[in-house]
Amino acid sequence: MKKLLFALLLAFTLHIPALATSDIPDTTEPKIPVNFEISNTDGYREIYGPGEQIAIHVAGKSPELLTIDPKSGFHVQAMIVSEKQSNPYASVNGVFDDEKHAWLITFTVPNEASNSYHLVISLYCAQAQGPCVQTYGQAAQIQKILPLQVR
Repeated sequence: MKKLLFALLLAFTLHIPALATSDIPDTTEPKIPVNFEISNTDGYREIYGPGEQIAIHVAGKSPELLTIDPKSGFHVQAMIVSEKQSNPYASVNGVFDDEKHAWLITFTVPNEASNSYHLVISLYCAQAQGPCVQTYGQAAQIQKILPLQVR
């Protein structure tokens, strides 16, 4: 049944007529090379105890003189992933701290001791309008992958 549904959806998608011209901007590709970056992960350690709390401040920078903050349209999300599972162990949205000028991400470390975890931090353009999207495009995103050992 799933194969039949997939085949029908694929056939339908392939037969949709394309528009010759469109006023809808293409926001799937960055406007310029994405060269903003995650510049600091204050509080990060590679090794944590089972069930321990993680609190990391994530800051970014951009050579285009954009302020990397929510007012410019940026956002941070993070997740803990395991090489043994297809779904993330945990996923959180960062909370911007105006004093530190960084997003605070907090997690509880998995209880299972393992060396196969990673912390994946994403900095991206989150608003449909704003300086981030105007400069880089709506699809602009970078990731930083950090090892996470639970012992």
